Amino acid sequence: MCPTTTIGLDERIEKCEKILSVNQDSLIFAALSDSYRKKGNLVKAFHICCRGLKMHPEYGPGHMVMAKINLERGMYGEAERELLLSIQADGKARATELLQAQILIKKGQIQDARLIMEKLKLTDSEKQVLQEMLQNLAPEEEADKSCFEDMAISEFWQV
Repeated sequence: MCPTTTIGLDERIEKCEKILSVNQDSLIFAALSDSYRKKGNLVKAFHICCRGLKMHPEYGPGHMVMAKINLERGMYGEAERELLLSIQADGKARATELLQAQILIKKGQIQDARLIMEKLKLTDSEKQVLQEMLQNLAPEEEADKSCFEDMAISEFWQV
């Protein structure tokens, strides 16, 4: 992580913590959790977000942050569940669809992820992120195919 990014996150964390210390009921918990997530402190991010979501169970951005935290923790089913709660609260958006594609990739559902990204690419003026994600899918698809082929061959010989 770039030092200037870390400094910016540290300042944001400090401001958010100050607000939260004055008002424990503040919605700033989502921004604070996301900042800790970006710094790599997933445990602290998770606990802050859990506490905030207990007070604000219908807060879509909080569920979105929790989905990202769970994705980075490798808890893909939980990430998907939190993403659905975010969508229920605030509706589908470009950010939710992009996160859904990322979750699907991690779950190995490459074709489903590709469909979402291709759809987003049609309506996106900033295609760089999507283009990079789509390019990165090619090696994963090949790895999935070769793994499947290896499994099919080994199953054939066990018969």
